[in-house]
Amino acid sequence: MGTGYTLGCKKCGYKISGNLGVGFFFPKAYQETMRAAREGKLGKRIQRFLEEHPDGALKAETVFLQCEECGKLTCGMDLSMYIRNPEMPRKEHGRWSVAMPFEEEDYVSPMELEDEGTYQFYDYGNLCEKCGKPMKPITDNELMDNNARDENDGSTVVTCPRCKERLWIEDIIMWD
Repeated sequence: MGTGYTLGCKKCGYKISGNLGVGFFFPKAYQETMRAAREGKLGKRIQRFLEEHPDGALKAETVFLQCEECGKLTCGMDLSMYIRNPEMPRKEHGRWSVAMPFEEEDYVSPMELEDEGTYQFYDYGNLCEKCGKPMKPITDNELMDNNARDENDGSTVVTCPRCKERLWIEDIIMWD
C-alpha cells in the first residue's frame, strides 16, 4: 500500500509529486536493491557498509528525500542503512501479499527496521547529487503526522528547494 502526494509552494509555485510507500513487489524490489548495493551500483559507501555488516539492511522504501545542506528535493528509494542485532532471531517471513507469490524472497521490511531492538539505524545512505551531503528521508507518515506539521498553517516538514518556505500537500492518492 502506498500514498501519492503532490507538494507545492504557495510563495514561488514550486511543485513535486511522488508515490511513496511499499507496494506488492516489495520483496522483489528489496532483493534487487540489495543486489545492486552489494555490486556497488548504489555507491561505494553502501557497498562497504554491506561488506562490513553482512547482516546489514537497507530501508528500501520509496520516500521524499531532502538534502539538509542545500535543500534539493527528490523522490526515490530510501537507502538508510541499519545493523541487525545478532542476538535477535531472524524473522521468518510468510507471504508479503496475497496478490504476489514472493514467499521465496528474503527481505527486511520497513516495519522490521522500526522494531525496537532488532535493528539499529547506522547512517543515511542517500547522498545529494548537487552537493554530496546526506539526504534525509521524509516518509508519508511524517508528511501526515500532525505533530510534524505547523498547526497554524497546515504546511509540511518539507521545505521548498527554491525559496525555503514550507511546502503544502496539494493532492493525495492511495495506490497499490
